[in-house]
Amino acid sequence: MLHGDGTVDEREVRIEEECLKMLALHQPVAIDLRYLVAILKVDKELERMGDLAVNIAARVGGCWSTNRSGCRRSS
Repeated sequence: MLHGDGTVDEREVRIEEECLKMLALHQPVAIDLRYLVAILKVDKELERMGDLAVNIAARVGGCWSTNRSGCRRSS
């Protein structure tokens, strides 16, 4: 999980660059513009989810590898 974050970050940048290139070169309007804006928003959220997944994996991994009794479980 921790190693996959770089791939997510790279793809996020590549998608953003492609969307911005399309905005600059084609000057979309109406539905096409809304489509590109939606892609940019989803792209950012997916990258954010990847970052959060890395944080969760690091916390869980560190907890279980160092001291199994140190993890609190909610009932």
